[in-house]
Amino acid sequence: MEDLNPPAQTEREMQRFVENFYKKSKEAVDTQANITGDVCNEFLLHKKPEFKWLNEQIGICCNEYLSEIGIDLNKVNIYAEKSWPAICEDGGFIPSHAHKNAIISAVFYITEPLNNSGCLKFESDNCMDYLPVVFEDTDLNYKEVLLNPVKNRLILFPGALSHSVTEYYGEEPRFSVSYDLMVVSKVAPGGGNIENWVTDPCFWEAL
Repeated sequence: MEDLNPPAQTEREMQRFVENFYKKSKEAVDTQANITGDVCNEFLLHKKPEFKWLNEQIGICCNEYLSEIGIDLNKVNIYAEKSWPAICEDGGFIPSHAHKNAIISAVFYITEPLNNSGCLKFESDNCMDYLPVVFEDTDLNYKEVLLNPVKNRLILFPGALSHSVTEYYGEEPRFSVSYDLMVVSKVAPGGGNIENWVTDPCFWEAL
């Protein structure tokens, strides 16, 4: 989790982009009180000039995250494979799901609600739950964690971790953007052991 400080112009451009997406998609939002760009053909924010600064910040934070968990940064490349806006209107929520297509997922908040609704909720698939002696959440065992949305806050988490967005209450829509990130081996053929690694897309071939 990192609180970023975008330049004022960049902040305005990101918000304007999501606002324009909201206006184009408002009919769908009104129907279900939430919408995500990956289901309506807006999933390449990382290719948009408005999000170039955010791409760079996510890259920096991902490198720090991977380094902290013991990954040799000289052996990996990080790619944004998909990125999209997410909007919740009053009463909107996002049900529990996971991004199993990604190694790391990211959420960045464009706006901040005036209350503590619309939280990001992580749900632990903790195998320790099967022990009958585990009754309470502790720092070493928990079933869920709630994080309040804070403007310009970036949150990184494992893509396979189950998560949801709790019901949002507010007169103005809640704006955020999400990224799915892949961590791949940068080792070239003949350069070493890459068992269990995903190879860099530059080595792929469409069939």
